[in-house]
Amino acid sequence: MIRWPRRVAWWGLRASLRLHHWSYNQANAFALRYYGVHPKHRLTGIHQFFLERIEPGDAVLDIGCGQGVIAASLATKAGTVVAFDQSPAAIRDAIRLRSQPHVTYYVGEATRDLPKDRRFDVAVSSGVLEHLENRAEHLQAVAGLARRLLMRLPNLRRSWTVLLCQELGLPFACDPDHKCEYTVESARQELEENGWRVELIDTSEGEIRLAARSLRFDAPAAADSARGFASSELPEAA
Repeated sequence: MIRWPRRVAWWGLRASLRLHHWSYNQANAFALRYYGVHPKHRLTGIHQFFLERIEPGDAVLDIGCGQGVIAASLATKAGTVVAFDQSPAAIRDAIRLRSQPHVTYYVGEATRDLPKDRRFDVAVSSGVLEHLENRAEHLQAVAGLARRLLMRLPNLRRSWTVLLCQELGLPFACDPDHKCEYTVESARQELEENGWRVELIDTSEGEIRLAARSLRFDAPAAADSARGFASSELPEAA
């Protein structure tokens, strides 16, 4: 083993951590490009986590659905799925590749364009909250229209290298667009301060997966919780 001088080791450590972070993000991008659907969907039990926690016939809201990969999976068990994303291109792909009779897709921003005149049994948020600036507003709004919440969040404690990068002031987020990443404690605190009671937290796959129950659900506000959007109500994808 080479015994590097301490100063050389310091710069080597920082350079290696930067390279590690860069290569992780590049691997993510190449995996998505090669497979079309990120392999984490089939390798880490994401769909199973959601499917095990919805009931047959549930009305489900999929927030930030991307190309509809999870929405299509949810539809194998749910009664209806309303799914939306801010990317018109992603919604066009979802409609083209994963249309089903009881799945409705539309273009919308995560908080502003929530379907506030509907009520849902379950809201699914898979890798969305960490991209938002207005997280408290978003969580409170979702708590008013969904009884339960199933969520995936990036785990700040997924690796010692992530914690060390944070300590040294180096880039550490697993996506450069992340506004924050979470510990179990901070995830629980943020949800419970904004209208949710956390009932389950699972970190077995290196991320935070949680189930929560709304403390603000407003059931009488909609007569037909299971009705999706009519096709005429869908914004046209540019």
